[in-house]
Amino acid sequence: MDRDQILVKKTYLTIIKNSLGSKMFRSAYFKKNNKIYDVTRGGALSCAFFVSAILYLMKLSTDIHMTVSGLEKDMKKSG
Repeated sequence: MDRDQILVKKTYLTIIKNSLGSKMFRSAYFKKNNKIYDVTRGGALSCAFFVSAILYLMKLSTDIHMTVSGLEKDMKKSG
């Protein structure tokens, strides 16, 4: 009997659609020189965090990123 296969594209797009209004990716905290700060600035800079987290969940990237440049490099590397 064949195992069920996840429909990656459909699932990926549905996750994005269902995330509308979510506050889940509005903050990501880092510590530098003993100072804690939110690198997403309350969600203003969370686009790479959001996109990369979903790509990572679907095993389409290698990590979660906080910058567009880091995400872009990963996307190119991951094909």
